[in-house]
Amino acid sequence: FEKMSYEDSFPVNLQQAESTLKLLKSLAVNKEDLFSKGKFTGKIDSMIETNKTKLDRLIVQLTTSSKSREFNDIEIESRKKKVREIKNQEQEIFRKLEHNLLIEMSQTDDLEENKVDSEGNIVPASQNSSSRRNKMLLKEQMKLLNKQDIHLDDLGKITGQMREDNKQINEELAIQHQLIKELDEQISKTTSSFKKADLKLRRLIQSSSKLCLWLIIIF
Repeated sequence: FEKMSYEDSFPVNLQQAESTLKLLKSLAVNKEDLFSKGKFTGKIDSMIETNKTKLDRLIVQLTTSSKSREFNDIEIESRKKKVREIKNQEQEIFRKLEHNLLIEMSQTDDLEENKVDSEGNIVPASQNSSSRRNKMLLKEQMKLLNKQDIHLDDLGKITGQMREDNKQINEELAIQHQLIKELDEQISKTTSSFKKADLKLRRLIQSSSKLCLWLIIIF
Protein backbone atom coordinates (compact mmCIF):
# COMPACT_ATOMS: atom_id res chain seq x y z
CA PHE A 1 0.00 0.00 0.00
CA GLU A 2 1.46 3.31 -1.09
CA LYS A 3 1.37 6.21 1.30
CA MET A 4 -0.63 9.09 -0.17
CA SER A 5 1.53 12.10 -0.97
CA TYR A 6 0.39 15.68 -0.36
CA GLU A 7 -0.07 16.25 -4.08
CA ASP A 8 -2.03 13.03 -4.68
CA SER A 9 -5.46 14.17 -5.93
CA PHE A 10 -6.82 10.70 -6.75
CA PRO A 11 -8.77 10.10 -3.49
CA VAL A 12 -10.45 13.52 -3.64
CA ASN A 13 -11.30 13.18 -7.34
CA LEU A 14 -12.60 9.65 -6.78
CA GLN A 15 -14.90 10.85 -4.01
CA GLN A 16 -16.19 13.67 -6.24
CA ALA A 17 -16.71 11.24 -9.12
CA GLU A 18 -18.73 8.87 -6.92
CA SER A 19 -20.87 11.77 -5.64
CA THR A 20 -21.44 12.97 -9.20
CA LEU A 21 -22.48 9.44 -10.23
CA LYS A 22 -25.09 9.35 -7.46
CA LEU A 23 -26.40 12.74 -8.57
CA LEU A 24 -26.59 11.61 -12.21
CA LYS A 25 -28.50 8.49 -11.19
CA SER A 26 -30.98 10.64 -9.26
CA LEU A 27 -31.35 13.07 -12.17
CA ALA A 28 -31.96 10.17 -14.56
CA VAL A 29 -34.80 8.92 -12.34
CA ASN A 30 -36.27 12.43 -12.20
CA LYS A 31 -36.11 12.72 -15.98
CA GLU A 32 -37.94 9.40 -16.39
CA ASP A 33 -40.64 10.61 -14.01
CA LEU A 34 -41.08 13.94 -15.81
CA PHE A 35 -41.07 12.24 -19.20
CA SER A 36 -43.74 9.75 -18.14
CA LYS A 37 -45.93 12.66 -16.99
CA GLY A 38 -45.40 14.57 -20.22
CA LYS A 39 -43.60 17.41 -18.46
CA PHE A 40 -40.71 19.51 -19.73
CA THR A 41 -37.31 17.92 -19.07
CA GLY A 42 -35.10 20.75 -20.31
CA LYS A 43 -33.88 21.82 -16.87
CA ILE A 44 -33.07 18.22 -15.91
CA ASP A 45 -31.32 17.70 -19.27
CA SER A 46 -29.15 20.75 -18.62
CA MET A 47 -28.23 19.51 -15.13
CA ILE A 48 -27.44 16.06 -16.52
CA GLU A 49 -25.14 17.51 -19.20
CA THR A 50 -23.38 19.76 -16.66
CA ASN A 51 -22.69 16.89 -14.27
CA LYS A 52 -21.78 14.52 -17.11
CA THR A 53 -19.16 17.03 -18.27
CA LYS A 54 -17.91 17.32 -14.68
CA LEU A 55 -17.69 13.53 -14.36
CA ASP A 56 -15.86 13.18 -17.68
CA ARG A 57 -13.32 15.77 -16.51
CA LEU A 58 -12.86 13.92 -13.22
CA ILE A 59 -12.36 10.64 -15.10
CA VAL A 60 -9.59 12.26 -17.14
CA GLN A 61 -7.93 13.50 -13.94
CA LEU A 62 -8.31 10.08 -12.31
CA THR A 63 -6.80 8.38 -15.34
CA THR A 64 -3.86 10.78 -15.35
CA SER A 65 -3.12 10.40 -11.64
CA SER A 66 -3.35 6.60 -11.98
CA LYS A 67 -0.21 6.63 -14.13
CA SER A 68 2.02 8.27 -11.53
CA ARG A 69 5.44 6.68 -11.09
CA GLU A 70 5.21 7.30 -7.35
CA PHE A 71 3.04 4.17 -6.95
CA ASN A 72 3.82 0.50 -7.39
CA ASP A 73 2.15 -1.71 -9.99
CA ILE A 74 -0.45 -3.04 -7.56
CA GLU A 75 -1.61 0.44 -6.57
CA ILE A 76 -1.66 1.62 -10.20
CA GLU A 77 -3.76 -1.38 -11.28
CA SER A 78 -6.12 -0.84 -8.32
CA ARG A 79 -6.65 2.76 -9.38
CA LYS A 80 -7.22 1.82 -13.01
CA LYS A 81 -9.85 -0.69 -11.88
CA LYS A 82 -11.69 2.01 -9.92
CA VAL A 83 -11.63 4.31 -12.96
CA ARG A 84 -13.09 1.52 -15.13
CA GLU A 85 -15.84 0.98 -12.55
CA ILE A 86 -16.71 4.68 -12.66
CA LYS A 87 -16.88 4.60 -16.47
CA ASN A 88 -19.03 1.45 -16.47
CA GLN A 89 -21.46 2.90 -13.93
CA GLU A 90 -21.79 6.08 -15.99
CA GLN A 91 -22.51 4.10 -19.16
CA GLU A 92 -25.04 1.94 -17.29
CA ILE A 93 -26.93 4.99 -16.01
CA PHE A 94 -27.44 6.42 -19.50
CA ARG A 95 -28.05 3.03 -21.11
CA LYS A 96 -30.82 2.36 -18.59
CA LEU A 97 -32.23 5.87 -19.02
CA GLU A 98 -32.38 5.54 -22.80
CA HIS A 99 -33.93 2.07 -22.51
CA ASN A 100 -36.65 3.23 -20.10
CA LEU A 101 -37.48 6.30 -22.20
CA LEU A 102 -37.89 4.13 -25.29
CA ILE A 103 -40.23 1.83 -23.37
CA GLU A 104 -42.24 4.81 -22.13
CA MET A 105 -42.55 6.18 -25.66
CA SER A 106 -43.62 2.77 -26.96
CA GLN A 107 -46.28 2.41 -24.27
CA THR A 108 -47.55 5.91 -24.95
CA ASP A 109 -47.85 5.14 -28.67
CA ASP A 110 -49.88 2.00 -27.87
CA LEU A 111 -52.21 4.00 -25.64
CA GLU A 112 -52.75 6.56 -28.38
CA GLU A 113 -53.54 3.91 -30.97
CA ASN A 114 -56.09 2.15 -28.72
CA LYS A 115 -57.56 5.18 -26.94
CA VAL A 116 -61.37 4.98 -26.67
CA ASP A 117 -63.91 6.97 -24.73
CA SER A 118 -66.42 5.65 -22.15
CA GLU A 119 -68.86 4.75 -24.93
CA GLY A 120 -66.31 2.68 -26.82
CA ASN A 121 -65.65 5.27 -29.53
CA ILE A 122 -62.07 5.83 -30.75
CA VAL A 123 -60.79 9.23 -29.67
CA PRO A 124 -58.96 11.14 -32.48
CA ALA A 125 -55.28 11.75 -31.81
CA SER A 126 -55.90 15.49 -31.76
CA GLN A 127 -58.27 15.01 -28.79
CA ASN A 128 -56.13 12.42 -27.03
CA SER A 129 -54.53 13.73 -23.82
CA SER A 130 -51.53 11.42 -24.30
CA SER A 131 -51.06 12.75 -27.82
CA ARG A 132 -51.26 16.34 -26.60
CA ARG A 133 -48.79 15.49 -23.86
CA ASN A 134 -46.30 14.06 -26.34
CA LYS A 135 -46.74 16.96 -28.72
CA MET A 136 -46.09 19.37 -25.87
CA LEU A 137 -43.04 17.38 -24.85
CA LEU A 138 -41.68 17.27 -28.39
CA LYS A 139 -42.31 20.99 -28.75
CA GLU A 140 -40.34 21.73 -25.58
CA GLN A 141 -37.56 19.38 -26.67
CA MET A 142 -37.38 21.17 -30.02
CA LYS A 143 -37.08 24.49 -28.21
CA LEU A 144 -34.19 23.10 -26.20
CA LEU A 145 -32.51 21.75 -29.34
CA ASN A 146 -32.96 25.10 -31.07
CA LYS A 147 -31.35 26.84 -28.10
CA GLN A 148 -28.48 24.38 -28.27
CA ASP A 149 -28.11 25.04 -32.01
CA ILE A 150 -28.04 28.78 -31.36
CA HIS A 151 -25.47 28.25 -28.62
CA LEU A 152 -23.32 26.14 -30.96
CA ASP A 153 -23.65 28.77 -33.69
CA ASP A 154 -22.52 31.45 -31.24
CA LEU A 155 -19.57 29.31 -30.20
CA GLY A 156 -18.72 28.77 -33.86
CA LYS A 157 -18.81 32.52 -34.50
CA ILE A 158 -16.62 33.19 -31.47
CA THR A 159 -14.16 30.51 -32.59
CA GLY A 160 -14.10 31.94 -36.10
CA GLN A 161 -13.51 35.45 -34.76
CA MET A 162 -10.69 34.16 -32.55
CA ARG A 163 -9.08 32.49 -35.56
CA GLU A 164 -9.39 35.71 -37.55
CA ASP A 165 -7.93 37.72 -34.67
CA ASN A 166 -5.05 35.26 -34.35
CA LYS A 167 -4.45 35.50 -38.09
CA GLN A 168 -4.29 39.29 -37.91
CA ILE A 169 -2.00 39.15 -34.88
CA ASN A 170 0.33 36.74 -36.69
CA GLU A 171 0.37 39.01 -39.74
CA GLU A 172 1.16 42.04 -37.56
CA LEU A 173 3.90 40.12 -35.78
CA ALA A 174 5.36 39.08 -39.15
CA ILE A 175 5.36 42.72 -40.29
CA GLN A 176 6.97 43.85 -37.03
CA HIS A 177 9.56 41.09 -37.33
CA GLN A 178 10.39 42.22 -40.87
CA LEU A 179 10.64 45.87 -39.74
CA ILE A 180 12.95 44.89 -36.89
CA LYS A 181 15.06 42.85 -39.30
CA GLU A 182 15.32 45.79 -41.71
CA LEU A 183 16.12 48.13 -38.81
CA ASP A 184 18.90 45.78 -37.66
CA GLU A 185 20.31 45.73 -41.18
CA GLN A 186 20.14 49.53 -41.35
CA ILE A 187 21.86 49.84 -37.97
CA SER A 188 24.57 47.43 -39.13
CA LYS A 189 25.10 49.47 -42.29
CA THR A 190 25.19 52.72 -40.30
CA THR A 191 27.63 51.24 -37.79
CA SER A 192 29.84 50.05 -40.63
CA SER A 193 29.73 53.52 -42.22
CA PHE A 194 30.64 55.13 -38.89
CA LYS A 195 33.59 52.78 -38.53
CA LYS A 196 34.81 53.62 -42.02
CA ALA A 197 34.35 57.34 -41.39
CA ASP A 198 36.17 57.05 -38.07
CA LEU A 199 39.03 55.21 -39.77
CA LYS A 200 39.28 57.88 -42.48
CA LEU A 201 39.18 60.61 -39.83
CA ARG A 202 41.98 58.96 -37.88
CA ARG A 203 44.07 58.66 -41.06
CA LEU A 204 43.34 62.29 -41.89
CA ILE A 205 44.40 63.36 -38.39
CA GLN A 206 47.58 61.33 -38.69
CA SER A 207 48.32 62.86 -42.09
CA SER A 208 47.59 66.35 -40.75
CA SER A 209 49.86 65.76 -37.78
CA LYS A 210 52.71 64.69 -40.05
CA LEU A 211 52.12 67.68 -42.32
CA CYS A 212 52.15 70.08 -39.37
CA LEU A 213 55.36 68.51 -38.11
CA TRP A 214 57.07 69.02 -41.49
CA LEU A 215 55.88 72.59 -41.65
CA ILE A 216 57.30 73.25 -38.19
CA ILE A 217 60.62 71.71 -39.19
CA ILE A 218 60.77 73.70 -42.41
CA PHE A 219 59.82 77.05 -40.94
